[in-house]
Amino acid sequence: MERVCPLCNGLESLSEVCPECGANCLDQGPVSGFAGLYSPYGEADLLSFNGDHPGRHCTHLLSCPRCGWDRRVSINLASV
Repeated sequence: MERVCPLCNGLESLSEVCPECGANCLDQGPVSGFAGLYSPYGEADLLSFNGDHPGRHCTHLLSCPRCGWDRRVSINLASV
């Protein structure tokens, strides 16, 4: 049985209102996508920032397009 991120695979969507200004936040995708080829951080380092365990969660970045507020959200992987 394979485990996938429901947000990355379009099975679910995430909506949250910015606590600073009230605008709708945007899902910017998985944090691992921001690491780039020459980043000093590997996937394990990015997971450890949020206390996640590889294979159980996908950490997404939510950000507000109006004021720039952001936060990481751990998404439980779903079995397919």
